[in-house]
Amino acid sequence: MSKWFHWIKTYRTAAMAGLAVFSLLCLWGLFHIKFKESIAVMIPASVQERVGLFQSSPFNSKTFVVVTDKDPALALEGARRLREYLAQKKFISLPPVQGAQFGLSLAKALPYRFTEKDSQEALKFITPQVISAQMRDNFQNLMSFQGSFLKEMILLDPLGLSKLMGEKLKAFDVTSSMEYADGFLISKDHTAVIGIYEAAFNPADISASTRFKQAFQQARQENVIPHSSRAFYLGAARYTQENSFIVRHDLKVISVLALVGLGALFMEFFRRKRALWIFALPFFVLAPSALVTYLVFGEISGITLGFGSVVAGLAVDYSIYMYFALCGSSKAVLKTARKLLPHLLYSYATSVACFAALLFSSIELFKQIAVFSIAGLTFALLLAVFVFPAFWKKLPPAPIVTLKKVPPLSRTAAAVILCILLWGGMAGALRLQISGNLDSLNSVSDAFTQDKALFDKAFSQQTAASGLLFVFGDNQDLALKNNEKVSRHLGRDLAVSLVYPSEYAKDENLVRWRKFWAQNGEKTRELVRQNALHWGLKPGAFKPFEYLTSLVQDPDSFDFSAFYNPFTQISGGYAVVNMVPDSPAFNQLDVPGVKTVFVSAEAIRQDLIAGVRTEAVKILLVTLFLVGGLILYFFKNLRDTLLTFIPVAGAFSFTFLVFWLAGIQVNLFILAFLPLLTGLGVDYGLFQVIKHRAGNNSVLYPQNALVAASLSTFIGFGVLALAEHNVLFIIGLSACLGIAGAALSALFLLPPLLEAE
Repeated sequence: MSKWFHWIKTYRTAAMAGLAVFSLLCLWGLFHIKFKESIAVMIPASVQERVGLFQSSPFNSKTFVVVTDKDPALALEGARRLREYLAQKKFISLPPVQGAQFGLSLAKALPYRFTEKDSQEALKFITPQVISAQMRDNFQNLMSFQGSFLKEMILLDPLGLSKLMGEKLKAFDVTSSMEYADGFLISKDHTAVIGIYEAAFNPADISASTRFKQAFQQARQENVIPHSSRAFYLGAARYTQENSFIVRHDLKVISVLALVGLGALFMEFFRRKRALWIFALPFFVLAPSALVTYLVFGEISGITLGFGSVVAGLAVDYSIYMYFALCGSSKAVLKTARKLLPHLLYSYATSVACFAALLFSSIELFKQIAVFSIAGLTFALLLAVFVFPAFWKKLPPAPIVTLKKVPPLSRTAAAVILCILLWGGMAGALRLQISGNLDSLNSVSDAFTQDKALFDKAFSQQTAASGLLFVFGDNQDLALKNNEKVSRHLGRDLAVSLVYPSEYAKDENLVRWRKFWAQNGEKTRELVRQNALHWGLKPGAFKPFEYLTSLVQDPDSFDFSAFYNPFTQISGGYAVVNMVPDSPAFNQLDVPGVKTVFVSAEAIRQDLIAGVRTEAVKILLVTLFLVGGLILYFFKNLRDTLLTFIPVAGAFSFTFLVFWLAGIQVNLFILAFLPLLTGLGVDYGLFQVIKHRAGNNSVLYPQNALVAASLSTFIGFGVLALAEHNVLFIIGLSACLGIAGAALSALFLLPPLLEAE
């Protein structure tokens, strides 16, 4: 240590220049790394399967474009024009729309989807009375203006058998809350029209999503949409833009406010130029820490960077302790630094242990935060011990800060207050409200909230009452077979089973079709010919119908995937995705030999709440085990070890008590602050216990050092509580309350409890 210290002291200008260049290079590197904002990195393993399946489902890749208007005709016209505009700009892929060709495809698809129920329903189409009425309608349609468009359809399906296929398609609307026309879903009152499109760009790409947003705004400026109409879009691209914008905005605000807060702290407690190295420390620490995290994970979340302000608050503690020790000591800098080193190492080791507990979490973002924080604390310790003291030779006494004198508490009073605080904390923890809503992990603008509310109002019956049932198989056909097993087990046909039968089911349906027409074909065809003559139509014109009902069939070429693609590829195979009612029957489904997973908002919510509680217990136990073991190893004294945790108890109790009394609902990022508050509380407890062991009048441990350290961390956390992003906000709020509880417990409750009986 001495050799390195003397080198720094001799060449300190070169050392600081090199450190500054290194930090600048790391900062430059941050602008060239890959940022990733995904819900997948924010959730526990117990929820990842459901959320991962939902994200891989056909719905997640869709972009929903909504046009609303009090005039239904204008709403539909606006949706059509906007669809054409976005397709022309190559932002969406156009789906096929209903029309004569679509009707033809339905008729041709029926033989391979002709179920036992269809064979019973088809008998109603071939009675003399029905055929007579249908042929009359056919004649009227052929004589109408649109006859040229309907001719091919009528000649192939004069009896309207394609209606049987239409009924199968209706099964995809599990609540019958919407209508379908011209490629759009339309609300019951016809005032809201939704287009569901495949995005022709990567929705997770911020720049591509921004270009789509600009094109959407330009469509409004160019009057593509009627003035009276409202148009907006939802989907992955919108979430990407909203979260990215808010996180970046928060990072700017947090950085500025942190600098202002630390500046105020400097003017109150330090007031010397040489102390500015303490406040320059975040610059030397945060960029390298972010780069280390990126190198470990290959990507980094903006939330991890936002968490950097927390690390900045923790990181300056080592330098603050060193600075105040040097101000109060008359010994040489190196001797003072060596004497303080054990305390700094204890504090560093326990803080690292707290963050290391996050590595045991199944949440990837927590692992990023752990690596980021450990790297930051390591850089901060090295600077506080080996670099900064070289600039603090012969420091005069620190400025005297007049803190309001509070009479010391007696041991009894401190014990009573601590018991009351612990009781309140336990009551609050048992009543803690945890949000299981994934939307609580996103932060969006007011405009988005309004758009989402309008969407939910128009289609809430469908979205709230439905879920997704995933049925797995090694390949697509096996997944379809398993889906048919599930249908039989349920005693009802799933929509996908009706429209996407397996090859085996197709063969069975085709046999049933041929058998039906072997029994009824000649009689039906004769009735068609007779009615054709009655209306002056050529009987031979209906040869397409005769071919359709013959024993020979063309290969099945029906493709409904542009409307509903039922397959999602997963590791090791495929899954068929069914839209079904949100019912416990699907969540508790058990079909022998078939794996199924049900995904709905309620199912994910329940999983998320259970996962948060499990993760919280795991992280807290690992944290207490690691930190408790370290402190016991340092002190070799059980009493001092337990007393060190008094500020930890104060931090948790005060936080949970306030959450309970204020009715604050937290998201899963309450987990991130568990090891944080443990580390903070232990750090303050270590300071007071070591100070007591060294003698309360030790110049190495002035009261102002602890006050300044806690305030610096409070500022680092406090700015997060002002963030707009839900994740950063809840971490900041939790930590602010925790720091207050830890600092007050360390300053007022712990000292009287440390006194000998």
